[in-house]
Amino acid sequence: MPSFYITGCDSGFGRDLVSRLYEKGHQVFAGCLLKQSVDDIEKEFPPGQGKGRVVAILLDVTDEASVHKAAETIKGLTDRLDGLVNNAGILIDAGPAEWSSTASFRKMLEVNVIGMSSVMKSVVDLIRQAQGRIVNVASIVGHFSFPYLGTYGATKYAVEGYSDSIRQDLHPWGVTVHVVEPGIFPMTGLYSGGAVFQDGITGRYAELPRETQEVYGEAYLKSVTEALTEGCMASCPTRTDSEYPRPWNTHCSALLPSIVIEWAWTAERCTFMSFLPEWVRDMVNEFLQNWVFRVEAVPPVSAPKDGLSMAKSRYAAPTKLIFIILATGLVVLVIGGGGWAANPARYSDRPRTPIAVLCNIVCHRCAPEDDTPTSKQLRVSCI
Repeated sequence: MPSFYITGCDSGFGRDLVSRLYEKGHQVFAGCLLKQSVDDIEKEFPPGQGKGRVVAILLDVTDEASVHKAAETIKGLTDRLDGLVNNAGILIDAGPAEWSSTASFRKMLEVNVIGMSSVMKSVVDLIRQAQGRIVNVASIVGHFSFPYLGTYGATKYAVEGYSDSIRQDLHPWGVTVHVVEPGIFPMTGLYSGGAVFQDGITGRYAELPRETQEVYGEAYLKSVTEALTEGCMASCPTRTDSEYPRPWNTHCSALLPSIVIEWAWTAERCTFMSFLPEWVRDMVNEFLQNWVFRVEAVPPVSAPKDGLSMAKSRYAAPTKLIFIILATGLVVLVIGGGGWAANPARYSDRPRTPIAVLCNIVCHRCAPEDDTPTSKQLRVSCI
């Protein structure tokens, strides 16, 4: 029976992935931060049902003792791990960089990056024994920086870099390393329906020194909060599983090479943005805020009166012409669907959501045509 270790199983992707692997008859070690989650999983996935086996484990990825204890529990029940999914992650700080809390930033680093590394090191011998795989859950913001998400984005950039490094370190033992980059999904609870923005930013503003509050002003606070809640959450899918017929009906035995290149169309374009020059990305962001999300951050009260025009002055007429040409091409690409609209059959068997992608990755091995280290990296973006 294949064995998998998943962190962050209290809710969201982790809990759903446990359910899917259980239904397929696999053994799953589900790491949970809360004791209540451990109890719930034990009740939800009882043994002896002719399916898989789920072992719920109390796990705090920021506590070395907890990580070690969880690893010892796993090693007492199996001598190999076919897959590790580092799913645990948090977002507890958003807003302008000057507002960020050092304590919150440190906590996100400990969970999103250091905890991921600690868990991997604790069971890498079991993964090596099975020539298994490591799946690290990153984010689109690990490719493409968004305003007001600097600290969270920094942790996800770290996940990307760390994954690329250990991919090469573990290649000689046949261990593969993969990165999944979800967008915004309500099921994860990461954004709490926008509460992390509304309450978090307001709370951080209240803790700022009076001098800093006077620099920004209440109007700027309101604008930033709206930009995140109305802008980011507007792109959050609200459809249920039944409304994703293609990904949910995709059998987990689908070959992984089929999803290496074919990304979800929205994520594909977000990743494309990361390769554009800085000034192009800035203008696209400005366009999205002003015309798509209908929100525009006002300049702080102490900024020069012509602050916005000063910021835009570098976009001179020739530059704007280049941008118009590029933007037109991008619009054509979006409308054309990058080949999807012309040939939807290409995508009929491809997983398009994080759970379908994760399920495929952890259940089956890659079959690259060559044996070079670069072929062992699988990065899948999904929005």
